[in-house]
Amino acid sequence: MPVVADDFSPITQGDFGARFAPQFLYDDNSPYNLTGATITSKMQLVGEVNGVIGATLGTVKTCNPSNWTIDNALTGQTHYQYQSTDVDTVGVWDVYITISIGGLPVHPDGGNGPTKQLVILPAP
Repeated sequence: MPVVADDFSPITQGDFGARFAPQFLYDDNSPYNLTGATITSKMQLVGEVNGVIGATLGTVKTCNPSNWTIDNALTGQTHYQYQSTDVDTVGVWDVYITISIGGLPVHPDGGNGPTKQLVILPAP
């Protein structure tokens, strides 16, 4: 089951030059082979609602799938180049990643796909 090994967070609002560069690994840290895979992702804003920290706030952004690049399929290395609409809102974002091979999603632990948290700080 693939997990995300690398992350780049926090970043600054509007910094679409930043890259999210995960490496997908199995639970035993061996690389997940991404040969023939496509990667898509969505971001959902999280915060505090009625005292619940980490509650989803409803705002969902679909990331441009053409901005995902598989750098080395055999070692599971990839990167996503943010677009301006990905990083225009300050907050804590859950990033949901879907890996598909042969048109079918790969179901890692829990069946929900690898998830990471991106913090976007206010621009100075």
